[in-house]
Amino acid sequence: MTQPLDPLLNPRSIAMIGASADPGRIGGMPLELLTRFGYAGGIYPVNPKYQEVFGRRCFPDIESVPEPVDLAVLAIAAADVTPMLRRCHARGVRAAIVYAAGFAEAGGEGARLQDELEAFAAESGMAVAGPNCMGFANLNTQAYTAFASVFKTAPAQGGPGTVSLLTQSGNVCAAVYAIARRLGLPFSHFINTGNEACLDFSQYLEYLAADPQTEIVLGYIEQLRDGERFIRACRELERQGKLLIALKAGTTDKGAQAVQSHTSALAGDRRVYGAAFRQLNVIEATDFAQMAHLASLATLRHRSAGKRVAVLTMSGALGAILADKFIGAGLDLPDLPPDLQAVLRGGIPDYGMVGNPVDVTGNVVNDPDFVRTVLQALATSAAIDTVVVYAPGYMLDRMAGALADVSRQHSRLFVAIDTGLAQSRAALREAGVAVFEDLGLAVSALAPYLLWCEARGEKRIAPAPAPVSAEVPALPCNEADARAYV
Repeated sequence: MTQPLDPLLNPRSIAMIGASADPGRIGGMPLELLTRFGYAGGIYPVNPKYQEVFGRRCFPDIESVPEPVDLAVLAIAAADVTPMLRRCHARGVRAAIVYAAGFAEAGGEGARLQDELEAFAAESGMAVAGPNCMGFANLNTQAYTAFASVFKTAPAQGGPGTVSLLTQSGNVCAAVYAIARRLGLPFSHFINTGNEACLDFSQYLEYLAADPQTEIVLGYIEQLRDGERFIRACRELERQGKLLIALKAGTTDKGAQAVQSHTSALAGDRRVYGAAFRQLNVIEATDFAQMAHLASLATLRHRSAGKRVAVLTMSGALGAILADKFIGAGLDLPDLPPDLQAVLRGGIPDYGMVGNPVDVTGNVVNDPDFVRTVLQALATSAAIDTVVVYAPGYMLDRMAGALADVSRQHSRLFVAIDTGLAQSRAALREAGVAVFEDLGLAVSALAPYLLWCEARGEKRIAPAPAPVSAEVPALPCNEADARAYV
């Protein structure tokens, strides 16, 4: 089914206005990416200075392009943007991306230019992204319209993706993408909204909620201009079984000032946003690495998981630390039932704990059969939902075969924390085991993810979705609205 933003996010043809033959310039990098990654649609460079760009005919103006195109990408000065958009509209162009800064965020003449741009978009019906926008990428069609070098430096994506990035900053989009690709996350869309003069965050979120190729959305939010639409989009994400992981900026006075100078946005009150996120079952993240690891966990949603965690360690000290951190983050470490403790005690010395956390001691790796017995017992116990194994480096490698086998045989979520340099990480991930190399990051990602899993389970058995409470009837659209709720 065609969506209104399809020409922007899934274009069949692209005109690059202000095209450059230099892949290091903003008018050249997208053309180089489109060529490198094999975009199959029409590509039309536009610039009177060139006859040819990246092996393609370059047209002197948009009127010379031989057919109407879905999307025009404007790498031109702010003052020239709206006149060029009018010419594009006259040629049947359906959508546009505006790279230029110097609009509302600059004040004065910039604010006037943005008013002019908004009036044109409202009058014409053209889908206009930006201004002050890095551009986008549809990684499933290779439609790169972003001047982002991260696509050259991050690990290449081999197949179709299901994770979409939606941010109100181009640099945040690139930073999160780089971290997430190192984890192997497969992306569908790379979207940064810029100033949102004509299209706002919630409209893009609506698109992704309906997009069959998107299962997880990573969102960076400075301000939501349309709170009601955001709530509707989140409800649709939940109905579709999709997840939004959101990082909200501007939670301090200094942060809010930086947000306003960045895209002219008003940050709003963090308490209101936090309350709305909780009610909408949105996972709120605090940094880029946590966002990426949360998304990595969410790709394992075919596995059963919940807040009752069993911790299996080679060290009593690490068991104590993990117990404190997980419980402090809102998870449970229930005592294991006596029959399960008896199984564990069959191979764990008297000085090793069997209650939870479980301290198998270092000797256990010398008995692979017992390791398998322990993991099988934890995989089938009704007393727990999730199993976390702390085993650094060589110790994890010694357990890896049994851990991978048990993970393949059972749907329960297994998590490995390796603070060493285990050689088995890739094989474990292939077997469906989540692997972390940092203890703090493991806790910061696991806790909100497992609580989200728990909330989804509660909602599945509830008679109807809980409405946003009367205390927060709608997410604020501006700072004045936000202050009215607190």
